[in-house]
Amino acid sequence: MNLSYQIVNLQMLLDRALSDRIFPQGSSGKTRLQTVLGFNVTLDPPRTANDAVAVVEVTLTSNPTGDLSMIALMPQEKTYNEAALSSKSNAYSGAAMAGAFQISGGVRKRSQVFYLYKDVDTLSYERMTPDGSIVFGWMFRPVLGRRSVSPGFKQLFAVLGLPRTDCIDPGKDDLCSVKITPKVRTYWKKYDRNTQTGFREGEANRARDAWYGLSLGLGRPQLFSHAGYQNYREYGTVRVGATGEYQRQLTPTVTGIEWRPTGAKTVTISVKGNNFFTDSQVLLGETKYSEAAGNMAIKSDQSIELASTLDQVASGTGVIEGRYGLSTPLINAGPANCVASPCAFGVEIDPEHAPTVTQAMGGSRRLTVTLRATPDPKRLALVTTDAEKAALLNLSVSQLAGLSSVSLTGESTPTTFKTTQTPVLSVNGTAIPFPYEIVDLLGGTRIQISANVSDTLLSDTSAAVIKIAWPFYDPSKWSTAVPFTPPDAQFSVARVSDTSFVLSRINSLAFVPRGSKPKHCWTLIAGDKPLPFGTVDCAPKPPVATPATKKAGKKPGKKPDEPAQATATAVPSTTGPIYSFLFTLPSKLPSKAILVSTEGGIYHLDIPDAADKKDAAPKVTTLQQYDSAWIDVAYPAAKVPVRVETNGTELKWRIDPPDPKAKPAVPAAGKSSDKTMHVEITRSQTAKPGLLDVLVFDRTKAQIAKVQVRITCTLCGDGGDK
Repeated sequence: MNLSYQIVNLQMLLDRALSDRIFPQGSSGKTRLQTVLGFNVTLDPPRTANDAVAVVEVTLTSNPTGDLSMIALMPQEKTYNEAALSSKSNAYSGAAMAGAFQISGGVRKRSQVFYLYKDVDTLSYERMTPDGSIVFGWMFRPVLGRRSVSPGFKQLFAVLGLPRTDCIDPGKDDLCSVKITPKVRTYWKKYDRNTQTGFREGEANRARDAWYGLSLGLGRPQLFSHAGYQNYREYGTVRVGATGEYQRQLTPTVTGIEWRPTGAKTVTISVKGNNFFTDSQVLLGETKYSEAAGNMAIKSDQSIELASTLDQVASGTGVIEGRYGLSTPLINAGPANCVASPCAFGVEIDPEHAPTVTQAMGGSRRLTVTLRATPDPKRLALVTTDAEKAALLNLSVSQLAGLSSVSLTGESTPTTFKTTQTPVLSVNGTAIPFPYEIVDLLGGTRIQISANVSDTLLSDTSAAVIKIAWPFYDPSKWSTAVPFTPPDAQFSVARVSDTSFVLSRINSLAFVPRGSKPKHCWTLIAGDKPLPFGTVDCAPKPPVATPATKKAGKKPGKKPDEPAQATATAVPSTTGPIYSFLFTLPSKLPSKAILVSTEGGIYHLDIPDAADKKDAAPKVTTLQQYDSAWIDVAYPAAKVPVRVETNGTELKWRIDPPDPKAKPAVPAAGKSSDKTMHVEITRSQTAKPGLLDVLVFDRTKAQIAKVQVRITCTLCGDGGDK
């Protein structure tokens, strides 16, 4: 029970009472302002302080005045377990003599008691005061049989609830702060070891006063007769601010971020700032970096260094989770290496120059991305001509600072611009390893970035998201991404029949855009002859019919049959943009086709097979292990079954006579109807799990039907073959 009470008291000390958490003077439920006061005490007992208690007493008053609440004192107490041995011995004897007789006797008694008791070294206390102030302190007593207290340095703490509500708004710091005036008094008290009590001069009992008088003052302790054993100190006003004020002052701040690659996919990041205290962590991408994890080092309160990967750097800006305050984003101030005003508002992938990818060679492709500047919104609103707007989009290598080949080779003429730090290209969240090639394009109005990409990231059939970003800069300005669809995956083919299919574009582009010029023609090669389509004037001219030779028995006015031609019909056929075409070929559709764009680009099309193909695989009938059943086997009506066997064993079978009342089935044109026979599968065939091939033969010993029977294992529980 005592242990349970101690656990509850400790829980109350850690969690605090509701009156310590909520401001008790109001019903608004606001948090109460709290503070922790620390006191450094040095104990150096003099020679005359034997059998004495050292007392440190603190008196607190607040402005504004109100009820101060004592939450906790630390240390609350400090005790030792001490052992003692008490011995007691008594002896009694007597003798008597009468004449010639002598009588003597004796009694001896001895006892020992060994016991363990608690000796208190440090004891905290609090006193009640009528004026609303609070008085608390600590007493230090001699322990373990010593005559004086242990000398040394001690740190004492007091947790207080103040008479004001706490707040986090920056404009209410002074309204939520409290000024505290602490007064400290230290003195000595005489200690009686027998009664474990301490007393001052006016607190001695009558026996002590009598002894002081009989000894003519020599028995009076020197602690009571010297004023130097008492000290007073008033420390002035101590301001306790709101929690939000301290959080803003202790929140981590970032002044600069630098990173450099240390391998193909690894980088080292250096962060400069302030308030990087112990237990600070960095969250970047999906990884949390900390000193405990071994992937981050806190150099000082002003610098952090961590080891990361290129994928994490390219994923976006991270945050610093400091020991105090809220998280701080890992963002560099200002533009990303921009030395000219046109790129101060960021960059973006030029929509007029879509990213290009070359064919796979040696397991890699060449990815090229074109960038332009993001214009100043205010200046863009003032432009009136297309030329002025185009000038705001210009971007050149000279406007971005970085590491160029000139600084490495010492050439006088700037050539290809290469960088090992920024920006970072990524495909579907996977960063592309360095190096990159950055060059001017279109007379210095655009920047082109090229890099080698693994063939597994950019394939001919799957779409991807291409992203380019300057790590640790404002992502709204210095991060841009576009979806990329492979050339052959930009079209959708839907089969309609054996000779026709619908071809559509799926990238929001049209075969024939609105306002297209004449002869805007595409070409489909799906047979021996190419089929042009697009605008109306792209349709092929009908063939000129040659005069037919007049034959006997034919009417003279009849024209010869014209050969079938491939056709392309717009879907829908309107004056607006055309996104789909219906193609009809004179023969059966092939499995592959080639599409040629108006600019000469070549695309490969896969034409799907017909969906109504029959499954030629044999049917499988499932039976449980040790089952006996009759199964149905279909055989051609033109054949006559003679023998049914499985694994060389002949099986029983029968053919039921037709129902005379049933209406005879009429087979479809070109198809023959099958008949059904019944075959018995006995327990001897189903004893082992696996597959059985049931074969049906005719008189010529030719196989006319086959059915597979799967025997599932009832003891295995998984239906597999074991």
